[in-house]
Amino acid sequence: MRMKKGFVLKNVASKWIVVPVGEKAVQFNGLLTLNDSGRILFQQLQENDVTLEMLTKTLMDLYDVDQHTAKQDVILFIQKLKDKDLIE
Repeated sequence: MRMKKGFVLKNVASKWIVVPVGEKAVQFNGLLTLNDSGRILFQQLQENDVTLEMLTKTLMDLYDVDQHTAKQDVILFIQKLKDKDLIE
């Protein structure tokens, strides 16, 4: 998985916001606000082609959560990105 081109992550008033740029600004309606976990996962998806397992491990390494909980959180996050058509 990887983020589609045309989206940048900005810190605005202590909140992480995904902002469409270029053509995506016309196609994408609205903004996406992320918490710190979402920001970290978003950045990984922007920088690399990653798997569900890699993202799950990231959450497990950063937070004291078991594999099942981390995986469920990643699945929900990925589904939200897919619903907004942000994932390749």
